[in-house]
Amino acid sequence: MSSGAATAVITSINLSCKKMLSLCIGIAGRTGMLDHATNWVVFRLAPLLLDERIIPNRAVPRRLRGLRIRALCNPYNPFHRSLYWLGKLHERELDNFLRCVLRPGDHFVDIGANFGHMSALAAGLVGSDGSVTAFEPHPDLARMVHEFLRAEVGHWVTVHPVALGDTPRSVTLRVQGDALSRSNVGQFGDDETAESHGFMQAITVPQVRADGLLNSLPELGIVVAKIDVEGHEPAVLRGMQEVLRSRVDAVVVEVTPEWIGGASGVKAMFQQMQELSFEAWMMDSGVREKLWCRCQPADIAGQTNVLFAKRSMLISRGLLAAEHAKFGPGMSTKKLRVRV
Repeated sequence: MSSGAATAVITSINLSCKKMLSLCIGIAGRTGMLDHATNWVVFRLAPLLLDERIIPNRAVPRRLRGLRIRALCNPYNPFHRSLYWLGKLHERELDNFLRCVLRPGDHFVDIGANFGHMSALAAGLVGSDGSVTAFEPHPDLARMVHEFLRAEVGHWVTVHPVALGDTPRSVTLRVQGDALSRSNVGQFGDDETAESHGFMQAITVPQVRADGLLNSLPELGIVVAKIDVEGHEPAVLRGMQEVLRSRVDAVVVEVTPEWIGGASGVKAMFQQMQELSFEAWMMDSGVREKLWCRCQPADIAGQTNVLFAKRSMLISRGLLAAEHAKFGPGMSTKKLRVRV
């Protein structure tokens, strides 16, 4: 056998092994058999299986664990691999929180929807009596996610192709390469800085205030929001003061100190939310003993999901016992660690 023929045989065997292993991992992962090895599968094994001859480099639907809802994901995106192979979302602490809090008839607001993973999860939890309102400024991504979720779920999901902020105007959306999932408004102060980080494409998109779009939320059910907009969070919060005060019960905000003015920016955000009757809770799935503890601005050292919640909602949904509401420093982690 010539060396070329031998190479072809080895390549064929290698490809068949990858295909079989990918199939087996997918079956075992979506049934929960690999939950104890999530990090190993996602960060060690999955990259070895990425071969466009067997796994397409594009968005494909995958079912969310425990629900009859699918969400779009691309296995070549590291943040999508957990959903692709295991049926679990990358941000497990946020996944757990939504599963504990949202019930049929509730409402979810997804600001910075990206591929719509949290919107899909929320849609399955609130059902047709509730609603999911999402905002994604990248026009192509917003259109793709809106059409998919409308077909997958139904009329109670809407994706608006706009950016949210504190002033209605046109803004520049920076996109990294051809990756739909990597874009932001306002993280970089000038074109040169943006381009030095690989954000070469610039798209002009409309920016609106959330107060104007969300003032018609139904009175029944609670309203939970998620804000993940790569440093634009303070402007978004300033543009939704009225709806935060009157209608929203909880907001999960991705806080990155270096993107919002450092410690002073974090302090300003916490003060703003406190004035609107929200309490701050640390969301950190990596440190078990700190999970769901009350937090202060000084506790935010790096990028962290912070839950700002009104105490009445935490008590009504059983996340904070009424007898501990006045004195207790933390809430039950057992209720938040949902197994599906």
